Order: sequence, then structure tokens, then C-alpha cells
Amino acid sequence: MLRSLLIATSSLAFAACTALSNEPVTFQFEEPRVTCTQALRASGMALRKLGYTVEDVVPAIEGEPGRVTAVRQTGWTAADPRAGERLEASIELSCDDAGASLAGVAAGSAGDRLRFPGEFESAFREALAAQHPGARGKGVRPRAIPEKGLSVRLIPLRPEDEVPWAPGAAAGVGLVAVR
Repeated sequence: MLRSLLIATSSLAFAACTALSNEPVTFQFEEPRVTCTQALRASGMALRKLGYTVEDVVPAIEGEPGRVTAVRQTGWTAADPRAGERLEASIELSCDDAGASLAGVAAGSAGDRLRFPGEFESAFREALAAQHPGARGKGVRPRAIPEKGLSVRLIPLRPEDEVPWAPGAAAGVGLVAVR
């Protein structure tokens, strides 16, 4: 009994210290068989659902993770028409053939930081399911991974990447250079 009380007290003290610190909360989870495009779109949708304004979206390219950055301004209610606290969230996405890995950082008030990981993951999964309404209750439609045959992976080049065969030629004509 005393041991259980001691463990519960130390756990409560740890949670209180975490809540009182100003350190951002970090979290990560993986979503198997989801493409980077699906994960990037679902991350933005989840952040908007949680009341954040998406400020920056950087798609993932080979060797570099994607990122969604958002902010939420509290306050400005009819009962209290003053600016509140600025909450910031950033989601980094890394993808491979197995699926997407998401790592998030949330900064702001203690309560918001501690709630954010669970709320984001829930909203993210709802956004994935919303992308494919025909798969109700089943989550996102999984990407088919061929067991045999040829699998071709095309990686779009960014506008600042130089195309070796035609520098500047593809700009503005609707062509997308790939690697």
C-alpha cells in the first residue's frame, strides 16, 4: 500500500513538473501504408480541425522530411476581447515504402501542450478516413504494395533544382521534371 502510494505520488509530481515547465512537448507515431501526400494533407486537415492556422507546408522529397507549421491564437472571445497566448505546432513527416512517420512539437500553455499529441493523432486519423469516405470505419485505403513486377518511383524536382537536359526550359509550360 505504501509502495503504491509512493509510486502514485512520484508520478503525479513528474506530471506536475512537466506541465509547469515551458519546454515544448514532442511526440511521434507511425502510420503504415500511407503515402507522404496523404500524410501531409491529413496533417494540415488535423491542425485546422484543432483550430490552428497552417502557416507553412513543405512537401517531403527524397532525403528531406516534409513539414507542416501552424499557429493558434487564443483569446479574442466576446467575453474577453483581448489577445491570448500564441500556440505553435510543427509536424515533420518522413516517408518510405512502408508508410509515414510523423514527429510533432507543440509549444504553448501547459494544458494545451499536454493535450495536443492525443488530440492531433485522433484528428489525423479522422482526416485520413475523410480522404476516402468509401472506407468508412476502415481507416485510410492502404496503398497496394506489389509482390512482384516492376515498381517505379518518380521524385518531382523542386523549381530551384536544375534540370540537366534543359535548364529553365520546363518552367511555365506545365511540365514537371522528375528524378
